[in-house]
Amino acid sequence: MTFLSRYTGIFLLLTLSLAPLLAGAQYCSPPLKDVDSRYIVNAGIVKDSRTGLTWMRCALGQQWQSPDCVPLYDEFSWVEARMTVAQFNREGGAYSFSDWRLPTLDELLTIVEPRCDSPALDVRVFPRAPITGYWTATPDPDYADGAMLVHFYNGRGYMGNRSQDWAVRLVRAP
Repeated sequence: MTFLSRYTGIFLLLTLSLAPLLAGAQYCSPPLKDVDSRYIVNAGIVKDSRTGLTWMRCALGQQWQSPDCVPLYDEFSWVEARMTVAQFNREGGAYSFSDWRLPTLDELLTIVEPRCDSPALDVRVFPRAPITGYWTATPDPDYADGAMLVHFYNGRGYMGNRSQDWAVRLVRAP
Protein backbone atom coordinates (compact mmCIF):
# COMPACT_ATOMS: atom_id res chain seq x y z
CA MET A 1 0.00 0.00 0.00
CA THR A 2 1.44 3.35 -1.01
CA PHE A 3 1.45 6.51 1.06
CA LEU A 4 -1.08 8.05 -1.33
CA SER A 5 -3.59 5.23 -1.17
CA ARG A 6 -3.26 4.90 2.61
CA TYR A 7 -4.14 8.53 3.26
CA THR A 8 -6.52 9.25 0.38
CA GLY A 9 -9.54 8.12 2.41
CA ILE A 10 -8.58 10.28 5.38
CA PHE A 11 -7.94 13.27 3.12
CA LEU A 12 -11.28 12.78 1.35
CA LEU A 13 -13.16 12.52 4.65
CA LEU A 14 -11.53 15.67 6.02
CA THR A 15 -12.16 17.56 2.79
CA LEU A 16 -15.85 16.66 2.75
CA SER A 17 -16.36 17.47 6.43
CA LEU A 18 -14.68 20.87 6.02
CA ALA A 19 -16.32 21.69 2.69
CA PRO A 20 -18.97 24.01 4.16
CA LEU A 21 -16.22 26.01 5.87
CA LEU A 22 -13.96 26.08 2.83
CA ALA A 23 -16.63 26.74 0.21
CA GLY A 24 -15.98 29.56 -2.21
CA ALA A 25 -14.90 32.98 -1.16
CA GLN A 26 -17.25 35.88 -0.76
CA TYR A 27 -17.86 37.87 -3.93
CA CYS A 28 -18.48 41.63 -3.73
CA SER A 29 -18.93 43.98 -6.68
CA PRO A 30 -17.33 46.42 -6.34
CA PRO A 31 -14.99 44.93 -3.72
CA LEU A 32 -15.43 46.21 -0.15
CA LYS A 33 -12.68 48.63 0.83
CA ASP A 34 -13.04 49.90 4.39
CA VAL A 35 -15.43 48.76 7.10
CA ASP A 36 -18.48 51.01 6.90
CA SER A 37 -18.12 53.73 9.55
CA ARG A 38 -21.71 53.05 10.59
CA TYR A 39 -20.49 49.96 12.48
CA ILE A 40 -18.94 50.45 15.92
CA VAL A 41 -17.18 47.16 16.65
CA ASN A 42 -16.54 46.11 20.26
CA ALA A 43 -15.18 42.55 20.49
CA GLY A 44 -18.11 40.14 19.99
CA ILE A 45 -20.78 42.79 19.42
CA VAL A 46 -21.29 45.58 16.94
CA LYS A 47 -23.49 48.66 17.14
CA ASP A 48 -25.06 49.95 13.95
CA SER A 49 -25.05 53.74 14.31
CA ARG A 50 -27.57 54.05 11.47
CA THR A 51 -30.27 51.93 13.16
CA GLY A 52 -29.13 52.07 16.80
CA LEU A 53 -29.29 48.27 16.99
CA THR A 54 -26.58 46.19 18.65
CA TRP A 55 -25.83 42.83 17.00
CA MET A 56 -23.95 39.79 18.16
CA ARG A 57 -21.17 39.29 15.63
CA CYS A 58 -21.45 35.49 15.78
CA ALA A 59 -24.45 33.31 15.04
CA LEU A 60 -26.01 31.63 18.06
CA GLY A 61 -23.87 28.62 18.95
CA GLN A 62 -20.66 30.19 17.62
CA GLN A 63 -18.23 31.62 20.16
CA TRP A 64 -16.33 34.88 19.80
CA GLN A 65 -12.56 34.29 19.87
CA SER A 66 -10.96 37.52 18.73
CA PRO A 67 -10.72 38.31 15.87
CA ASP A 68 -13.11 35.60 14.72
CA CYS A 69 -16.12 33.43 15.44
CA VAL A 70 -15.53 29.74 16.12
CA PRO A 71 -17.16 28.21 13.06
CA LEU A 72 -19.78 25.85 14.55
CA TYR A 73 -23.27 27.26 14.90
CA ASP A 74 -26.65 25.90 15.97
CA GLU A 75 -29.87 25.64 14.00
CA PHE A 76 -33.34 25.79 15.50
CA SER A 77 -36.96 25.56 14.50
CA TRP A 78 -38.71 28.91 14.88
CA VAL A 79 -40.31 27.93 18.21
CA GLU A 80 -37.01 26.48 19.51
CA ALA A 81 -35.21 29.68 18.48
CA ARG A 82 -37.63 31.83 20.47
CA MET A 83 -37.39 29.54 23.53
CA THR A 84 -33.58 29.36 23.28
CA VAL A 85 -33.28 33.16 23.18
CA ALA A 86 -35.54 33.48 26.26
CA GLN A 87 -33.43 30.90 28.13
CA PHE A 88 -30.21 32.59 26.96
CA ASN A 89 -31.41 35.86 28.53
CA ARG A 90 -32.60 34.15 31.75
CA GLU A 91 -29.12 32.67 32.12
CA GLY A 92 -27.49 36.10 31.90
CA GLY A 93 -27.30 36.76 28.17
CA ALA A 94 -23.99 38.06 26.88
CA TYR A 95 -21.81 41.17 26.97
CA SER A 96 -23.62 42.46 30.10
CA PHE A 97 -27.00 42.46 28.33
CA SER A 98 -29.92 40.12 28.91
CA ASP A 99 -32.40 41.64 26.48
CA TRP A 100 -31.28 39.89 23.28
CA ARG A 101 -33.98 38.87 20.81
CA LEU A 102 -34.69 37.66 17.31
CA PRO A 103 -34.61 40.59 14.89
CA THR A 104 -37.61 41.53 12.81
CA LEU A 105 -37.39 40.92 9.07
CA ASP A 106 -36.80 44.63 8.43
CA GLU A 107 -34.06 44.77 11.09
CA LEU A 108 -32.19 41.73 9.77
CA LEU A 109 -32.32 43.11 6.24
CA THR A 110 -30.42 46.22 7.46
CA ILE A 111 -27.18 44.23 7.81
CA VAL A 112 -27.38 42.76 4.31
CA GLU A 113 -24.54 44.01 2.14
CA PRO A 114 -26.25 44.20 -1.29
CA ARG A 115 -22.92 44.33 -3.16
CA CYS A 116 -21.92 40.90 -1.82
CA ASP A 117 -23.03 37.32 -1.91
CA SER A 118 -21.87 34.11 -0.32
CA PRO A 119 -22.38 35.66 2.29
CA ALA A 120 -24.33 38.84 1.64
CA LEU A 121 -22.93 40.81 4.56
CA ASP A 122 -19.63 42.39 5.56
CA VAL A 123 -17.54 39.48 6.85
CA ARG A 124 -15.12 41.91 8.49
CA VAL A 125 -17.98 42.96 10.78
CA PHE A 126 -19.63 39.51 10.97
CA PRO A 127 -16.70 37.06 10.56
CA ARG A 128 -17.32 33.43 9.55
CA ALA A 129 -20.99 34.13 9.06
CA PRO A 130 -22.66 30.85 8.18
CA ILE A 131 -24.07 31.03 4.67
CA THR A 132 -27.57 29.94 5.55
CA GLY A 133 -30.96 31.29 6.49
CA TYR A 134 -31.51 33.17 9.76
CA TRP A 135 -34.85 33.31 11.53
CA THR A 136 -36.58 36.58 12.24
CA ALA A 137 -39.33 37.31 14.78
CA THR A 138 -41.68 38.17 11.91
CA PRO A 139 -44.44 35.63 11.31
CA ASP A 140 -45.54 35.07 7.73
CA PRO A 141 -48.74 37.12 7.32
CA ASP A 142 -50.19 34.68 4.78
CA TYR A 143 -49.26 31.29 6.23
CA ALA A 144 -49.95 30.32 9.85
CA ASP A 145 -47.11 27.77 9.94
CA GLY A 146 -44.58 30.15 8.41
CA ALA A 147 -42.15 32.79 9.64
CA MET A 148 -39.78 35.03 7.75
CA LEU A 149 -36.05 34.46 7.41
CA VAL A 150 -33.17 36.07 5.55
CA HIS A 151 -30.83 33.79 3.64
CA PHE A 152 -27.34 35.22 3.68
CA TYR A 153 -26.20 33.52 0.51
CA ASN A 154 -27.98 36.30 -1.37
CA GLY A 155 -29.43 38.51 1.39
CA ARG A 156 -33.07 37.98 0.44
CA GLY A 157 -36.06 37.48 2.71
CA TYR A 158 -38.05 34.26 2.44
CA MET A 159 -40.84 32.43 4.20
CA GLY A 160 -39.74 29.34 6.11
CA ASN A 161 -41.90 26.66 7.64
CA ARG A 162 -41.63 27.10 11.42
CA SER A 163 -40.58 23.45 11.79
CA GLN A 164 -37.48 23.95 9.60
CA ASP A 165 -34.10 24.48 11.26
CA TRP A 166 -32.25 27.72 10.55
CA ALA A 167 -29.55 29.82 12.21
CA VAL A 168 -30.11 32.73 14.61
CA ARG A 169 -28.32 36.09 14.94
CA LEU A 170 -29.30 38.02 18.05
CA VAL A 171 -29.98 41.73 18.28
CA ARG A 172 -30.94 44.23 20.96
CA ALA A 173 -32.52 47.65 20.72
CA PRO A 174 -30.82 50.77 22.12
